[in-house]
Amino acid sequence: MFPESIELDKTQQLLLESIEDELKHMGFMLEYEEDNRWIIQGMPTTLDKQNPKDTILQILDALDSESPDYGFENPDILTTTISKIAFLMARTAAIKGGTKLSISEMEHLISELFKLHNPQYTPNGKAIIRTIDITHIQSLFK
Repeated sequence: MFPESIELDKTQQLLLESIEDELKHMGFMLEYEEDNRWIIQGMPTTLDKQNPKDTILQILDALDSESPDYGFENPDILTTTISKIAFLMARTAAIKGGTKLSISEMEHLISELFKLHNPQYTPNGKAIIRTIDITHIQSLFK
């Protein structure tokens, strides 16, 4: 990655300063330049296909949000700044709807899903897997 410069407003600047250590712990390489300008030297490898500026701005915007539940039905599980940043990073790196995947990519995702403690639900409580009764399936074809 080539270093990228990002300019922040005062609120964003203060927020980034307050979470700088956590971001560095998560794999971001940030350097303060001057006048609310930062240089993004590197990002976690899980975000290698993401735009560095957009990623930082999305994290700052979400952390500064009026309703910081991050889409979780039970936001109490996000108790630390690092857990919030990790969730936001995962959401940023998630495969977007409509993205075409190869068979091996799909198989990999399914195998990773079933390694989870509770593969039936997303972190925010939405169902991933549903069991459909055979009677219901048959009724769809009548």
